[in-house]
Amino acid sequence: MKIGRVTGWAGLFITVLFMSCQDNNNSQPTGFDVAASTGAENAGTQSATLKLSKAATTDVTVTFALKGTAALNGDYTLLTPSPLTVMNAGSSVAQIDFKIIDDSVIEATDKKITFEITGVKDQTLDTNSDRLTYTYTITDNDKIPTDGMQVDLTWDLGEGVDIDSANLNMYLVYNVVVENNQVTSLDVNQDVYSEKTSGFESFVIGSAGKGHRVLCGSSNTRMVAWLCRSPWGLAPRRTVPIKAPDLSPPLMWVGFVLWAHSKVGEYV
Repeated sequence: MKIGRVTGWAGLFITVLFMSCQDNNNSQPTGFDVAASTGAENAGTQSATLKLSKAATTDVTVTFALKGTAALNGDYTLLTPSPLTVMNAGSSVAQIDFKIIDDSVIEATDKKITFEITGVKDQTLDTNSDRLTYTYTITDNDKIPTDGMQVDLTWDLGEGVDIDSANLNMYLVYNVVVENNQVTSLDVNQDVYSEKTSGFESFVIGSAGKGHRVLCGSSNTRMVAWLCRSPWGLAPRRTVPIKAPDLSPPLMWVGFVLWAHSKVGEYV
């Protein structure tokens, strides 16, 4: 009886030790600790946490790609660029830091940022694993103005591409003359415009803007958009291609979206 009892406890003790050793070796390949999370537009700095397949003995380099509907430097800024280097010997965790941009642009849908691991030096990487991607969903916190019409200008240069390379601005103009699809003359409202050096453009037009037009363009290309009626809250979406020669390669065509939001009256 006594021998049997000791043998049983010894067997249990050995089993526990074996499982503990397996956990310390980290049987999972390198990947994100969670697949997704969500936060408001004013959430500030966030982190995507990576867990390595084994503790780093030397510097470990992790490369990743940016994907999703959120625009780099339009909806978020990247604080930890790729490649990411884990320099602390013995570390098994790394972070990709990014900051959500809390702007005034009213989003039609929630924006998503997806980080995808594309390579890890001296670590096990399972290309079939669902731990290779992490998606952060940004929920908008902006409201349609109760007095006036808000006009937002956003554009898309592709997944993970810096939108600041397009350098678009937006103005309220009048006395616009268009000949052969080219703006030949106009006057600019000096009180209503948006010339941000980074991010999307946005402004609110009061009743004084009735009959005016919105001018959008890069440093040497411009396009005039006629404001839509919006007594229902959200005016029809207008997508227009413009030529942006300040991009590489030259003469690239960039699609952008102009939104008009209002809870009051007509502005046409």
